[in-house]
Amino acid sequence: MSAIEARVREVAARATELHARALVIDSMAGGPGVLTPAMVEELGDLSDDLATPEVFRELERVQTRAFRAGTFTAWWDAVEVSGVNVLSVTVGAWGDQPFSFRGAVQDLGEWHQRIDADQRMTLIREANDLRQCVDTRRTGILLGFQECSQLEGDLRNVETFHGLGVRMIQLTYNGRSLAGCGCTEPVDDGLTAFGRDLIRQLNEVGILIDISHCGPKTSLEAIAWSRVPVAVSHAACAGVHPHARNKHDDVLRALGDTGGYFGVCLVPGFIARADEIPSVEHFVAHVQHALELTGPLAVGIGTDWGVECSPPSLRRRLQAEASARGFRPSDNFRFAQLTAGFETWVLGYPRLTEALLDAGLDEPTVERILGENFARFFGAATSGRTP
Repeated sequence: MSAIEARVREVAARATELHARALVIDSMAGGPGVLTPAMVEELGDLSDDLATPEVFRELERVQTRAFRAGTFTAWWDAVEVSGVNVLSVTVGAWGDQPFSFRGAVQDLGEWHQRIDADQRMTLIREANDLRQCVDTRRTGILLGFQECSQLEGDLRNVETFHGLGVRMIQLTYNGRSLAGCGCTEPVDDGLTAFGRDLIRQLNEVGILIDISHCGPKTSLEAIAWSRVPVAVSHAACAGVHPHARNKHDDVLRALGDTGGYFGVCLVPGFIARADEIPSVEHFVAHVQHALELTGPLAVGIGTDWGVECSPPSLRRRLQAEASARGFRPSDNFRFAQLTAGFETWVLGYPRLTEALLDAGLDEPTVERILGENFARFFGAATSGRTP
């Protein structure tokens, strides 16, 4: 055996052991992204004329029925192979309009049915729930919004959704919201008066503030305005790849200075140029850049990728919706594209641990990236204290 082969085996063995013992949190879970043949058949029977929001509502209902019937073993098998203990999932992305109150209530109903039906799943409400997922071998579900329109401009709904289990709310998507400006807005005017009031209310009730899709000015103002740390649950570094969805160095430094969190994603177009083949190595480069600017306690993983198992018809609808929600051709956001080494969320997640170790990061640093940093941030941001 050559020295190179010996090192490869040694790193792989260390990665397997570390991944198995660590608290592993995907702060914007793209996976598991699996469907059973019966689900695919049932979805295929839906009319092509059915509106996209209704198609995705039916997708959620189909999955809920499988969870309740105990027939969704493919989902549980996928989670076990991935080694992920906690998945942060988006609710309320569909409905009469994107990011609607109605869609949020519908999605929350589906997830609460699933959690009630299967004791292997648990709702994440507080920081202690995260660590208990390792001890109890239960899969944690962290519910969040990727915009704030679900609130319908009524700050009282922050308390309503907190009561329904929502623990993370993003201020904007790509465009302009009631709270501020997204990353594809031509001009970023920063936080609105509603946005500042919303941050106060989120701080008050203990819901995480997410600025993943916010524009640069809105991002920095949100960090400064919040009295507790804020999150970028899923993005990459503009200093490595200048993309509208990636965060500039000043935002990364501000997150590090205030105890915030930065989840590095695996979205192909965000981590590599259009003329490159996106890979796990690109992901590692973004992690290393983020560590240099934020320090060792802020960086985590928010994959935001896991559509590879979706039927082509659903992917086509998703691609059309991405354009409608602000992604431009120049943003290179394509659901048909894969990240080499992360072709599937299920098999790719353990490879991330190996790639980080292979890049020379020590085990304590990798363990923090896998989940400890998010757990620390969650505890600080929901308790009203700055770490």
